[in-house]
Amino acid sequence: MAARKLVRGMETLPGLRQAGAALYEQRFARAENANLFRGVYRDYASALASAPATKPQGYDHDEPAAMYDWRRKMLSPSDYPALFWMSRLLATNERHVFDFGGHVGLLYYAFSRHMPMPPDLRWTVCDVPAVCRRGEALAEQSGASALRFTDRFGDCRGHGVLFASGSLQYLQPSLAEMLIEADARPRHLLVNLTPMHERFDYWTLQNISTAFCPYHIVVRERFIGELVALGYRVVDHWINPDKHCLIPFHPDHSLSSYDGMLLSLPD
Repeated sequence: MAARKLVRGMETLPGLRQAGAALYEQRFARAENANLFRGVYRDYASALASAPATKPQGYDHDEPAAMYDWRRKMLSPSDYPALFWMSRLLATNERHVFDFGGHVGLLYYAFSRHMPMPPDLRWTVCDVPAVCRRGEALAEQSGASALRFTDRFGDCRGHGVLFASGSLQYLQPSLAEMLIEADARPRHLLVNLTPMHERFDYWTLQNISTAFCPYHIVVRERFIGELVALGYRVVDHWINPDKHCLIPFHPDHSLSSYDGMLLSLPD
């Protein structure tokens, strides 16, 4: 909270904006153990080109692959709507889950602490190669026989549930475009922790502490409309109030919450 007040002060007080921007740029370029955002860009390439040379780019490296281990053992408040709907879907005999951007199977492990996992469940995680390699090693060590790993989105064909929690913002194509390209229509789309704006579609740059990543904020109505056009209907829609995207010096593009939703094809 104090950091947000400081940033807002630098944005508004006369004479401080330019100095504040320079100070924030220095922090953004080198900060570790931080989740920071900087700038507003028209596309992925522009955001990526703006990245400082102080860290790698993207998640396909050993250090990003080792992040978030704590999430295998505990849930955040925003995970609970997804946990609720995942338990309901598995109870309807859905047995094939495609966890897009699921890292090393973080939410498979975390969810399994709070709900029974069917013995015939197949939970496929799709992520970048470095993350998949670490996920496979951890699954072998922990005996998580339900877990599979792939770096190909097209492998979602044949899965009844596509689960995307905190991953769609790293994509260049939209979810609808990827489903069309893959010729895939999972029965259920369970989306969580996704940044959506009422009016603007834009990119920012994220410092995830170990690397820089272009980060996409989509227009909510457009995101939903593209999936409805593919035949899906919105079953539920919720807000993640504990998730924020603060972009200093861009208050109109900052977000005070993220979105989650379940979309399903009609029976």
